[in-house]
Amino acid sequence: MIKFGLIGAGHLGKIHIKLLQALSNEIDIELLGFYDINKEVCKEVAEKFNIKAYNSFDEMLKEVDAIDIVCPTTSHFDYAEKALFAGKHIFLEKPACSSTQEVEELLAINKSANVKVQVGHVERFNPAYLAIQDRIINSKYFSISRLAPFNLRGTDVSVIMDLMIHDLDILLHQKSENNITNIEASGVSTLTNLIDHANVSISFDDGTVAHLEASRVADVAERKITIFDEVENFYTLDFLNKKAHFSKKENEIGFKTIELATPAVNAIKMELELFAQSIKEDLPEIVSLSQARNVIETAIQIEELIYEQQSQKSSVIG
Repeated sequence: MIKFGLIGAGHLGKIHIKLLQALSNEIDIELLGFYDINKEVCKEVAEKFNIKAYNSFDEMLKEVDAIDIVCPTTSHFDYAEKALFAGKHIFLEKPACSSTQEVEELLAINKSANVKVQVGHVERFNPAYLAIQDRIINSKYFSISRLAPFNLRGTDVSVIMDLMIHDLDILLHQKSENNITNIEASGVSTLTNLIDHANVSISFDDGTVAHLEASRVADVAERKITIFDEVENFYTLDFLNKKAHFSKKENEIGFKTIELATPAVNAIKMELELFAQSIKEDLPEIVSLSQARNVIETAIQIEELIYEQQSQKSSVIG
């Protein structure tokens, strides 16, 4: 029996609590309780889910085998560091940390702790991606769009860390055998002091190019990826509606498009279940901390390019 504890009972934390409770009836785990710094939230969530609210993170840490960290990104490192030193397995929501340095420190600590640390890049488990991830052999071009209307939730980080990071994970997962050779980026801050809209172009050493757009100030919601292979076939993934299509070139002017079968899975539930399985069977994490480090490193490079451009524009105007 794996005893779980959860930190952070906000919007996503409540979803995790519900799914961990459901999993406790299906696999050999138990959610002992949760901790949140907001006492009113603790009271509300404890009553709603009939679950124990711990008085402190340290109190919970003593009683559990695994910690599910679903608090704001700025607190990820502190809680994860404590959990690692206590020898606890960790499910860590994306982005794993606020900086590459923080992830590097966690990786170094885990060399001694030797526990499982899985990062919550949930789109890896989206039915649309599951339908195609093993079909693509040589991807050559990516067109990626992730748009959302404005929501205060998530604005503690830029749109790169909030939304685009999902697509950077998918992109780097697909191109894990290749190195990035160039990044070009532009972006603007509109409703927050951070980047709210960004356009990015990434080139790889095999000639692959990816164009990404992310916005949290859009008037529509959209999460789509189009992936072209080396023989001009392409896949269209609709993450929002969980659909995938394959278009095969039939002649010089036309394509035949078919809708691919997608598995009926709950992505968050699936990632939590596979995390528990990796602990019980000592299997590699599906999304490892080192993979998350590469994603954060790329995201930070993009942010730095955009902030540098904004600074240069301000200097010219000034």
